[in-house]
Amino acid sequence: MAFGGSLELLGAEGLTISFKFAFAAGLNGGIVGALISMNTVFIIFTTYFLFGERLNKIKYVAIALLVSAVVSVSLFPPNTT
Repeated sequence: MAFGGSLELLGAEGLTISFKFAFAAGLNGGIVGALISMNTVFIIFTTYFLFGERLNKIKYVAIALLVSAVVSVSLFPPNTT
């Protein structure tokens, strides 16, 4: 229980630091959240190559939606008005 909580704390701190770096670099903060959600795509590909898990049509659609969301968020600069 304490180990899992420690990992959650580290993840939350990493996310906070990521947002701070994105803000300092003038990047859209949505890119950080979108890249974190891409973790699902990495897990799908890892299980495919390591464990031979088959990808069905729903997983392909999910991958396409996640990648298109990351691309669309990263194409538009932040509104700094």
